[in-house]
Amino acid sequence: MTGLRTMMGGTIPRRTRSSHCIFFGGLVVLVLVTLLRFNRIRKGGERSNKSIIKGYDVCCVADAFTNYQLKVDTYPPLEPVFVPNSGFQHLSSRLCDRIRRRGRKHQQRELSFWEKRVPFQKKKLDKMITGRHSTIEKLALSIVIFKAARTGSTFFTRVITNTLTVSTGRPNSLFLEPYCRAICHGPSRNSHHQENALRALLTNQCERNGKWTECRPQKNCHKLEPNEMGPPIFITDINPRFLNFMSMNFSRIFQGLTNLRMFLLRRTNFILAGYSKWHHGGCHTTTAYYASLMVKTTKRNKIVTPQNDNFTTQMLLKCIENYGLGEQELSSSIAFQASSSTRSSSNPFLVIYEDIIRQPMLVQEGVLQYLGFSTQHIITQNNNNISIFSEHTNVSKQHTGPFCDFLDVNCTLLKEELGSDHPCLSKQLDAVNRNLAWTVPLLSNGTMSIHGDCQPLKTLTRSQLIRTPFELYRFTTAQDHSEVH
Repeated sequence: MTGLRTMMGGTIPRRTRSSHCIFFGGLVVLVLVTLLRFNRIRKGGERSNKSIIKGYDVCCVADAFTNYQLKVDTYPPLEPVFVPNSGFQHLSSRLCDRIRRRGRKHQQRELSFWEKRVPFQKKKLDKMITGRHSTIEKLALSIVIFKAARTGSTFFTRVITNTLTVSTGRPNSLFLEPYCRAICHGPSRNSHHQENALRALLTNQCERNGKWTECRPQKNCHKLEPNEMGPPIFITDINPRFLNFMSMNFSRIFQGLTNLRMFLLRRTNFILAGYSKWHHGGCHTTTAYYASLMVKTTKRNKIVTPQNDNFTTQMLLKCIENYGLGEQELSSSIAFQASSSTRSSSNPFLVIYEDIIRQPMLVQEGVLQYLGFSTQHIITQNNNNISIFSEHTNVSKQHTGPFCDFLDVNCTLLKEELGSDHPCLSKQLDAVNRNLAWTVPLLSNGTMSIHGDCQPLKTLTRSQLIRTPFELYRFTTAQDHSEVH
């Protein structure tokens, strides 16, 4: 057997020589990999650390909720509720549980997995909507839109209704905001009563008849038959603040609905959301305050505002804390609790108010794909793309133009009084006319607060049409401040 001659005159067997080559080759590879990893850590440590922090911010938010609760004191005489409580988790806890079940190394997989939970992906859509009589169009469609105060629900709901009516020709039934009146009490607050009513709204045509219809929406319902274009479409929007969600069984409501879609609406600029709520019903927080408040009503717009008509910083903060931050977190948490009870457990499609204003064409593409309809069939007219958010709506905004130009707004005073105690709100005031979407205001320990800081969200792209709630719960870094200016 031939071998390798050594300096001592002997030889090393060929088999031993191969083993040495493998050993030294592996050692070289190990050294190179170690150096590369060290170099990446040294040069990209800040970027890597930022990525890790952002990936698990939602878990920091969830852990912080073990030490406090958000108080939602809205729409008296309804009793205040707290988020979270023994009846339901905050959304951050639900999201963090998913990450922890999969482990840290699968975090990125979890984020990409989010998009896969949209019932109809684009590849499937291409196969399913090749013709008018597609699989989707043979099923009745039920759409639930979860909302909070001043998140654009009336506008969004009517756009979706008009779009599907014009483009498909299918019969539809729309019922806006069941139970969304503080006067709904007694039997209408019973969870079993509400379950039956919501089930009726998603399977029958229910009509309004009198001022008490919101409290008893199932009283005027009948079966809606399909027409030659297909089965019916049922649409309703819900503010969970008016539901008896603590004892509600959502699986009873959605049982057997094989073509169910859920949307979650949020508005992230709390300055504009608070101002809008102030001009639409006010921001009353307790029964005593509501009873002692002298109000006046303008018949034309049905707007209720305090007699002094002063939009002060303190009133803005009250609007934001309860009707902005508190109620939106409640709505989001209940929406995801409801979606987990469905057969498909698909996540609600997150629609941010500012995205619609700033990037309507991208929002509509994502929305229509989620609904399972051909985007080109719906948004093209005479070979020209149209925006459903401008063509298919008859709802207009009351306040238009620069925020600081409104007669009852003093931006100089607002900026001074918000100051450094409200960094997120100060940044939103500075960028109030840019229609940016924002994270929620967070303190450094993960506590959600109007005294916290926030950052603008990245804009939508054609490759990323879907917002995930992970984006909402992120801390602010030094680099994020530069994105505002």
